[in-house]
Amino acid sequence: MAKHRALIQKKQGSIDYQLLGITLLLSIFGICIVFDSSATLTADKFHYAIFQGLWVCLGLIGLFTASRIPYKLLTKWITLAMAIDILLLIIVLFTGHAQYGAVRWINIGPFQFQPSELTKPVYILFLAAFF
Repeated sequence: MAKHRALIQKKQGSIDYQLLGITLLLSIFGICIVFDSSATLTADKFHYAIFQGLWVCLGLIGLFTASRIPYKLLTKWITLAMAIDILLLIIVLFTGHAQYGAVRWINIGPFQFQPSELTKPVYILFLAAFF
């Protein structure tokens, strides 16, 4: 039993190389799919694939940044984040901007913000902290 527990436990801050490898493989596969489906849409056939690659790089930076945040800190602040998120969803009902036939956006100066996209990770973290 102690051997099994030692295999499961990882040192805090260490990288899970299997998870990182799977993430990179899926990202590369996704870039290939974007390239294959959009190569004939523009004169530069790599345009959308490069754009997708930039988003993958930004996501990997976010992944490494988020992996350095202690989960106990997240559980401390997730209730506040959930309350703010619910407030933003209520604000959309009254002051939301219609786009493509649906009211989902909040205008913040020159930017538009979709609170339902924030709800996804906040709800996942809230349920993880709850359970």
